[in-house]
Amino acid sequence: MEKVVLGLSGGVDSAVTARLLQRGGYEVHGLYLDIGAEGARRDAIDTAAFLGVELTIADISDDLEKNV
Repeated sequence: MEKVVLGLSGGVDSAVTARLLQRGGYEVHGLYLDIGAEGARRDAIDTAAFLGVELTIADISDDLEKNV
C-alpha cells in the first residue's frame, strides 16, 4: 500500500481528501501545522481519529511569529 502525507486541518476539504485517498488504496498520514488558532488543533485531532488516520502535529507558531 502506498503512503501519502496530507495536510489535515480538520475541515471538510482535507477530511474528504483523506477519505478519497483511503478509498483509492492509500495509507494516509495527517500533518497538522499548529499556528496557535484556538480550537483548530482539536478539530484536526478529532477528524484524524474519526478517519483512523495517524496525525503528526508540528507547532510552528513561534517560527510563524518570527518570520511572517
